[in-house]
Amino acid sequence: MGFFNSLAYDMMDNDKLHYKENVVLTHQTKWLVALSSILSSFNGDYVNALETGKSDGHLTDSLPSIWGIADRDSFIEQATWLTQEGQRSKYQPNLELVKLLNESTFEKPLPIIGKLFYTMNMDELLFTFTNIKLFFTQKPKLDQLSDALGLKRKTNKINMLLPIYQEWLATIRRKKLGNVSAIDSLLAWDAVRLVNICRWSLQLGYIREIEFVEYANQLTEDVKKMYQSWDEVIVAYAIAGFIWNSDEGRVKNMVRTLNMLKKDPQSLINQVPFK
Repeated sequence: MGFFNSLAYDMMDNDKLHYKENVVLTHQTKWLVALSSILSSFNGDYVNALETGKSDGHLTDSLPSIWGIADRDSFIEQATWLTQEGQRSKYQPNLELVKLLNESTFEKPLPIIGKLFYTMNMDELLFTFTNIKLFFTQKPKLDQLSDALGLKRKTNKINMLLPIYQEWLATIRRKKLGNVSAIDSLLAWDAVRLVNICRWSLQLGYIREIEFVEYANQLTEDVKKMYQSWDEVIVAYAIAGFIWNSDEGRVKNMVRTLNMLKKDPQSLINQVPFK
């Protein structure tokens, strides 16, 4: 499954950023499109326009299966969910675990150590001596996070997350994607997706252009209060994206497209002030 997932991600039309020519947007709409470009770059959509650059047929095929959006009513239902709830609260314990690992010394486990623990019938306890120290010094916090994450066999299950999280934390550092320690909320994950479902639904006629800002703008002020820069929005979105799906191919492609977005002087995040 991992191989085929990686192949599918590699076949996505996102080897470069896609721009529409002769685009005219209001300042408010341009800010919203800049926010949406964090996901648009990954999807291979336009990163500077309300239109996506994809055919209506492509959207009508993908939106119902991925988002359950097939008409105006289902769009409003999803937009309301993202605005009022989304996944930011659900993922908050994961974020706390990410920050704990980011600020602690943690090592990628050695396979032989994992095998030793397998013989003890303790699932995938992948300790190194450094990680054992982390577990002893941070045990109350790890137990608390285990409870918050609903992990029944606390030490065993939470430890299975550690090498996965550490792998993409190392990627964030290596690619200089942003400062993980500065992130206190994953609101960006829901806000970026909100604007994108508004763009897709606008193209399919589920909402009118005059309504786009009304729906897409619902989280704007909260985003500006929560984060200090586009960089913080990007790293918060990336963390939530990795929590949602840590498939190696997806992580690789997301980091690559976010880096393209950050480095391209034409991208709206480099053209539009965050505040």
